[in-house]
Amino acid sequence: MANSLDEPLIDWQAENLLKILVFVVIFGIAVAINIISKKVEHAIAFAFICTIIAGAFLIIK
Repeated sequence: MANSLDEPLIDWQAENLLKILVFVVIFGIAVAINIISKKVEHAIAFAFICTIIAGAFLIIK
């Protein structure tokens, strides 16, 4: 029987990679908002805010 206490619960490398990717996505959205028209800017901002809210509800549950 393997001892599961020796295995970490959190993969730190994957977590750090996820943090970097989130930063890159946020930076990409900020650049896209400056390039595209106001209507598309509002649509992207609305989708981003909805994603943040949905993610928060999933994390809480």
